[in-house]
Order: sequence, then structure tokens, then C-alpha cells
Amino acid sequence: MKRVFDLLSSTKLATLLLFVFGASIGYATFIENEYDTITAKVLIYNARWFEVLIFLLVINFILHIPKYKLTSKEKLPVFIMHLALIVIIAGAGITRYVGFEGSMPIREGETSNKMYSLEPYLQVYVASSTE
Repeated sequence: MKRVFDLLSSTKLATLLLFVFGASIGYATFIENEYDTITAKVLIYNARWFEVLIFLLVINFILHIPKYKLTSKEKLPVFIMHLALIVIIAGAGITRYVGFEGSMPIREGETSNKMYSLEPYLQVYVASSTE
């Protein structure tokens, strides 16, 4: 167990994870330029391995706080940076799993109550019969 903790809280792992993260989002940018955003989402951003990568980064950031005593006054800027990254990634996770994505076209001077979701939904209209 200590070995796993030492691995998850190591700076070498953080460096490797950040390098893989940067390389993968860089590669996703080239995929978006060559193909489209949907392809990049399928291959990179919505892939399970990318979620695991980000989860491991968050665990690593959290474990760095007590290991390197980042809550001390001298290391406050480093603590704030780690905490900010954790909060940003947590917010992105909440948005990803609770929110939804879509578009709402509104022309100038008009109002609209329709939104088009990027997720497929089944719409069923039920007409009541008064026989």
C-alpha cells in the first residue's frame, strides 16, 4: 500500500502525467484541424483513458499537498496553484457528467424557446383523444 501511495504522490508521475496530458491535447488539436471536433472528442476528450489520466492528475495534486506540506505560509502560492487545478478539474467533471451541450439559435430581435441538444433524444408527442 505504501508503494502505491509513493507512486501516486511522486513528482516523477506528475511530470509524466502532465507530459502525456499536454501531448494528447496537442494531438487532439491536430485531429480537429485535419478532421473535425467530433472526431477529436471521440478519440481523445471523451475517451476513458483520458478520464483516467485526469483522475490520476487530481489524485497526484491532492497527495502533493500533505506530502510537501504545501499549506505552510512559505509554500502558499504552490498550494493555491494545486488547489486551483483541483477545483478547475472538479468543475469540468461536474459539467461533463451533470451538464449538457447544445445550441440555441436566436436571430437578432427575436426570442426563442427551443434548444438543440448534441445528445440524441427520443421525442414522443401524445395526443389526447376525447371519444
